[in-house]
Amino acid sequence: MRIFVCAARSKNFTAAAVSLGISPAQVSRVINRLEEELKNRLFERTTRRSALTPEGARYLRNCIHILSCVDEAAETAQSWQLVGRLRIHVARAFPHNYAMQVVSDYTYRYPKVAVEVTIGSGMPDHFSDGYDVCLLTSTHRLPESSLARQHLGVLYSVLCASPEYILKRGSPADIEQLRAHDCVESISTHFPNDVWHLEGANKRPLLRLGDCQLQLNTANAMATALSGGAGIGPVPVSIAAQKFLVGDLVRVLPEYRLHPLNAYAVYAARRTSEPKIRKFVDCTLSLVPKYLCTDTHTVFSESTQSDALVAREEVRSSL
Repeated sequence: MRIFVCAARSKNFTAAAVSLGISPAQVSRVINRLEEELKNRLFERTTRRSALTPEGARYLRNCIHILSCVDEAAETAQSWQLVGRLRIHVARAFPHNYAMQVVSDYTYRYPKVAVEVTIGSGMPDHFSDGYDVCLLTSTHRLPESSLARQHLGVLYSVLCASPEYILKRGSPADIEQLRAHDCVESISTHFPNDVWHLEGANKRPLLRLGDCQLQLNTANAMATALSGGAGIGPVPVSIAAQKFLVGDLVRVLPEYRLHPLNAYAVYAARRTSEPKIRKFVDCTLSLVPKYLCTDTHTVFSESTQSDALVAREEVRSSL
């Protein structure tokens, strides 16, 4: 059945044979035997390609469904065989909510694997520190090394403030007006602390902050402080999206974004074949890009701002 599916997708017996690591003659014999058993012609053959007959197309759909069920059953059975301990390092700037959703999904699928998660700054030494996978961020694409890595997407921050702050102080219309506001400084190892390099359509203005009354070194602390009316500051989309939806924060100067970070899963290339590591990387690849895409769309959607203000007004009216 798998040989038939491969041949149908390749539309060429020779290409299917190369993909499967067998000879074209073996592929042909399997297909001929299958057609005899089903008493139906599955392919229309020419010297260069093989096209499915209507019966073959129907059989292909059924085969794909059956094989999917078989693979799912096999993965479920294998999940109970995965045992051991998995050590994960999550960088401070990596979205912790994404990381913990991946860990939650992984531990549900593989209940016999104990997972240890450490949140820290910087890139640990994979080998001496004993970590299996590191979830980290970088301002640039990671260079070639002995470590395997999967790029998960780009994480941006946006300038935010609470609706109460905007009501009290007004919303700045441009960079010059922003200078007169209470700016909250983000202390980061990735970017200069006293400068905001903003990115907009054909514009890249720079704002020097000067002496800020409040300085914070984590994104969660920044979002909490801004929600309380501390001023205006940068919040990653991974946190801002939820804050916008419940009306705790709104965007300031929505034509700009800042602090782009590449998100990665990094692990030792020589250990890629280890099931517990491979499955964790698979979970990360299936979830983090999806979460990042959803939150980025939420933050940059024009309707989100009005929805946030409506939600805030509903909360106020209920008090």
